[in-house]
Amino acid sequence: MLRAKLNRVAVYLFICVMILGAMGVSAWVANAHASVPLIYMDGVVRNETVQISGSHFPANQNFTVRMGPYGGYGINGAVSSTVVNSGNGTFTANVAIPAAMRDYTRIAIRLESGIYSSYNWFWNNSTGNVQSSSGLQPREGETAGSGQVSITSAYVGPPLMEVTAINGEVVTVNTSNFPPNTVFNFTMGSRGDEGFGPSVGQINTGDGSPKSYNLTIPPSIAHYGYIWIRAQSNVHYGFVGFYNPAPVPTLVTQVNPGKPPINAVRVFPNPTMTVCAVQAGSTVTVVTNNLATNVDYTVRANYYGSYGYNGYILGTISPGSATSVRATFNIPAQLANHWQIAIRADAPGGYNAYNWFWNNTATVC
Repeated sequence: MLRAKLNRVAVYLFICVMILGAMGVSAWVANAHASVPLIYMDGVVRNETVQISGSHFPANQNFTVRMGPYGGYGINGAVSSTVVNSGNGTFTANVAIPAAMRDYTRIAIRLESGIYSSYNWFWNNSTGNVQSSSGLQPREGETAGSGQVSITSAYVGPPLMEVTAINGEVVTVNTSNFPPNTVFNFTMGSRGDEGFGPSVGQINTGDGSPKSYNLTIPPSIAHYGYIWIRAQSNVHYGFVGFYNPAPVPTLVTQVNPGKPPINAVRVFPNPTMTVCAVQAGSTVTVVTNNLATNVDYTVRANYYGSYGYNGYILGTISPGSATSVRATFNIPAQLANHWQIAIRADAPGGYNAYNWFWNNTATVC
């Protein structure tokens, strides 16, 4: 069967440090649950149904099925008309694909019930009765070999971009491998926001051939030291980053007469936040680095996969002249039973740092 096993959780303590552009992301786990709900893809009827099976689910619970664009983990996706009951914890189900997701090349599927959730994705191509002997999803643009589901698509992504020139506030971007006859919206933002930000233009790809575009940096992010450009359609997306050489205004103040001036405002393009300790369901301790000084950061927490956006406010970090701060916050009651929690710190001017943690008691730094 076509089994792309995701959502794997290790039982033993580990520390994983991930760098995502401007974000220093540290992930670690201790005393993790041995049984994590897993979804497997067994077959697809294009635009109609997807056959799934599940294991390690809590018994006799009804799960809402959501589907959304690939890359979105199914979070806040369209609700399927099919409600899945977990039975004894192992089940199979034929799930209707919501009308809003028809004609998408790849679809994320998510099952939710209370604190439990599980995620996977599938190619929206009919598979008939052919099964995969390898247990692996073919990669995009790849045709599976003997005994595997055949995947065919006229377009092989992802879209590619290259910054070729920066002239003042205007950035020249060359595009390639964009799907034809598709409308893309271009935005600019920080790496921590994955390029989501002010819109800087919209284009139709026409025949899909390589093209060049001049994009103007919005004034609201012109002071960023590093900027991401994101191209997003209803299905596909691509992004590219560039160092912004534009001079950054600095506010200079005199602390005491006769002493050299100091910078009251400094720009740090890469604020980071490391999760150092957790008391399960109670507190989380973080250590920040490279903070912009003399600005207040609002710290929020939300469910895993949300990047902490619009989360519950935990408190404020006021670094003053420091760039590294250790702080402990209470975990909101609404998230106390979640296995994974996203935490985020935002400050005016586009500065932000993001991380996530397993809600298990442990100390790692």
